[in-house]
Amino acid sequence: MTQISNCNNLEVNEKKEKNVSIFEVLQCSLLIAGTCIGGGMLALPLSIGSFGFLPSLVLIFSSCAFMALSSLLYLEATLWMKGSSHMNTLSNTLLSKFWRKVSVGIYVFICYASIVAYLSWGGKELAHSINVSSLITVGNNAGIFLFTAFFGLTLVLGYKFLGRVNSILFAAMIFAYLFLIFSGTSQIEWINLKREDWSIGLFFTSPLMLAIFSFPGIVPSITYQLKRDARSVKLSILIGMVITLLVYMVWTFYILGSIPYDGTLGLKEACLNDIPISQCIHYLSSNPFISISAKFFTFFAIATSFLGISLSLFDFFFDASGAKKRNLLTDATLSLLVILPSLMIALLFEKVFVRALEVSGGFGDAILSGVIPILMIWNGRYKMNYTGEYKLAGGKPILIIILLIAISIFISEFITTFL
Repeated sequence: MTQISNCNNLEVNEKKEKNVSIFEVLQCSLLIAGTCIGGGMLALPLSIGSFGFLPSLVLIFSSCAFMALSSLLYLEATLWMKGSSHMNTLSNTLLSKFWRKVSVGIYVFICYASIVAYLSWGGKELAHSINVSSLITVGNNAGIFLFTAFFGLTLVLGYKFLGRVNSILFAAMIFAYLFLIFSGTSQIEWINLKREDWSIGLFFTSPLMLAIFSFPGIVPSITYQLKRDARSVKLSILIGMVITLLVYMVWTFYILGSIPYDGTLGLKEACLNDIPISQCIHYLSSNPFISISAKFFTFFAIATSFLGISLSLFDFFFDASGAKKRNLLTDATLSLLVILPSLMIALLFEKVFVRALEVSGGFGDAILSGVIPILMIWNGRYKMNYTGEYKLAGGKPILIIILLIAISIFISEFITTFL
């Protein structure tokens, strides 16, 4: 198979054999799914629970579809570039000076803020588990250090090692998830699933959905790992999104079916008082293994999301550095650039940074997943005449539709936040 790209004055024509194994495709699929299945699993039921099961499924499916289209746009743009190009090269080549700054600034901020949140949550979960299961007392900061030391090391040791660790963690997460679901099926009450609210408020939860399914930023990373083979990348995106969709659909079914909307530690009270969904499960369940499974699932979900976002930011810095080859020194330096600022913020300014993510996340994801890829593709296709191995079907109409959806989501976040 031959890689063909026309980038005007840039020599992007490459000819090489692309032997991508199904194992590599599956690893990238699990990286995508692991990035999506994170803290959002805990926030999702509280945000959409008031609308009922069927409206929630519609919102989950439509959000997955939107983010899948966004990821394919990033794939098309990435294949126009050379080698391991990431967001920095894409922005510099395809965007105006203003949008270049917007794209890079929002991307770096959201990545760092997400990593800070995952370090904080993961460290606290780890510290709690150690305190409960041993005679040693570990503080939250010590837990954050331990979490950072182990999972930060996987970043230094390279993609292959990180991919294997992520696959193991993902398998453990799914095991805990299935145990949790099957153990709690007896608590599902069908009357809880009959609630339906199709009011306009359902649309105002869409910014959160974009934040939950926000994985297009890692598309340049997996494109490089899959040797720039468009078919393999599309397959990994498809598998990753199907896994994510199934997990969220079953999770929504379980939570909305087993936890009543009204009453003590119901979904309504949990949403109003910011009570973790795991606490609701523990309160309503008489089976201690369910709450234990929920804690294991939460930890593994946070860890896989941390690895996906960290890898994406690492590849961004590698692209921005202009380095030609990867070696231990380069990997260690860029890993420290990803980890150390995040660790310091998690220890000193966690609440401020995470709050900033909550406020700007909806805006940022609407821009990064909707506006930015549309501008890249529009400029690349119709102004710079780039062509490549892959092109999203639908022409200008589909680009306009995606842009309008992104703008409407941006407006809904503005209304929710400021009005």
